[in-house]
Amino acid sequence: GGALKVVFKRPDLNEPSASLSGEASTNAGYWGEAETLIVNRPLVEDKVGVRLAAYHRRDPPYLENRRLGLKGINDSATWGGRLGVGFQFDNDVQINLTVAHQQARDGDTSGGWAGAPPNVSYGHVRTPFDSRMTMYEGALSWRFSGMRLTANAASYTWKSTRQIDYTGTLQSERLSL
Repeated sequence: GGALKVVFKRPDLNEPSASLSGEASTNAGYWGEAETLIVNRPLVEDKVGVRLAAYHRRDPPYLENRRLGLKGINDSATWGGRLGVGFQFDNDVQINLTVAHQQARDGDTSGGWAGAPPNVSYGHVRTPFDSRMTMYEGALSWRFSGMRLTANAASYTWKSTRQIDYTGTLQSERLSL
């Protein structure tokens, strides 16, 4: 057991900034890419600012399913964004609010089989996986009498769906009678 604390970078209330990055990758003859855009903008200097991060990533597949005669079955894609708003009421009170959303899709399992060659599956069925997560977070920081009080609250929804199509398995069982 344990806890995982995720702290997103807060908006800078003084300096505007922006960045755009990208990458390309290859695996087993397939290409992948990733892009990230980050924009920070003070709205009222020293008082209010926003920070936006948006991203997309597509990882190339490397697995083939020899039983089904398919190549490149485990491709994956992830995309999402985050919006943060920061408020500085005076030198002692700061509030930060964040909303983050991410969607992901895996084309199939990335698992192989014991005794199979590397990067080979003999699975009877495809098992694509979809995931959607949205998170809301708020943080209050209050300094007084040489101390700092910090309060955090967060909530999220996460829907994940594993799809399994047993049609091929059921047909082969029906025909083997």
